[in-house]
Amino acid sequence: MAVLLFPRSGALRIHFGSVVLSLILLVAGFVVYGKVLRAVHADNVRITLYLFKARSAPAAGDIANVFINSPHQDNDGEYFYGVLPAPSRPAKLTLPRLRTESRLQGYKA
Repeated sequence: MAVLLFPRSGALRIHFGSVVLSLILLVAGFVVYGKVLRAVHADNVRITLYLFKARSAPAAGDIANVFINSPHQDNDGEYFYGVLPAPSRPAKLTLPRLRTESRLQGYKA
């Protein structure tokens, strides 16, 4: 509001300049973040699934299954190891076709 009340002070020009600079920095940040995200490649992925026998606390029958790229053993007495499956591509989403003809048969204009 003060920027509009005192137009001769030059504050409006400074304000618009800072808005433009902020937008440029925002767009540049998104571009750099997108490039960094594409450049990052995970070589060693480890997924551990814990199956608990009791809900309240860890118990003797709990199982931990570890999936890694190249396991050295199947079982070490504490964990079960398995090969991490290859990444799958997401399935294409197909939407059901709407049957508008049957809905419009009884309609008279």
